[in-house]
Amino acid sequence: MIHFRGNRKNMADFVDSPSFIKDLNEMIKSTGAKVTEKDAKRPIYNYKEFRETGLTDYLKENYSEELATKYLSWWNKTKSFNKKTNYWDLMSTCTIKGKKGILLVQTKSSATDLLTLGLGRLQDLYPYKPDNENDLSIKQAIAEANTGISKQVSGIALTTLKCYQLSNRIANAWWLANNGIPAVLLYKGELNGQGPFYKYKKTFNSDKDWQDQFIAKAKLIGADTIIDKWIDTGSESFTVISRSMEAKK
Repeated sequence: MIHFRGNRKNMADFVDSPSFIKDLNEMIKSTGAKVTEKDAKRPIYNYKEFRETGLTDYLKENYSEELATKYLSWWNKTKSFNKKTNYWDLMSTCTIKGKKGILLVQTKSSATDLLTLGLGRLQDLYPYKPDNENDLSIKQAIAEANTGISKQVSGIALTTLKCYQLSNRIANAWWLANNGIPAVLLYKGELNGQGPFYKYKKTFNSDKDWQDQFIAKAKLIGADTIIDKWIDTGSESFTVISRSMEAKK
């Protein structure tokens, strides 16, 4: 038996719910995207088995090894599928405007958890540590995405120095669209979480509470300017949305 807590428990309960597909589609309805039971969802969440999947392996399984290798080379230069790269709370194929796309989901279970969204990349907090090849690659990847998005909107400032997770996730959504895969990036806030995990954590008590706090973080890198907008990369488009729902009991 696997014991989940925090975001992982939040997502496991969400995916295990009988209304999972209905609830998920309701959150992404405004984008025109749709998920079905047949879509490929990762990780696998249940209380007997858990198998994480990174975006590299996900692309290999659902698109092609060539595309997975291209992504891996763009992000960290390891050229190894065994290297841990960008694990998501949930990934799913979906249909976006009649085309196969990808839904990327990050969930936040408490206001305490959301605080980490404003932090920079851990490696960049130690300026005496020289960048290795992968550090430089990630910085270059995020800078490339920022340049691409800046052609559509002004004020965006993706960086590894602050809001690294959000910068990272937006950059990945941009890369997918730039390589012909439409993408929806969903940040999902859990409302009124209960149980031992929340004893010393401040929960979100309403959608407004979640939205206000998420937008405040997004503003640190100008990402508030792209929420609920489709960004055209020239190959395909992506969008970033922020939604919330009551915690599953």
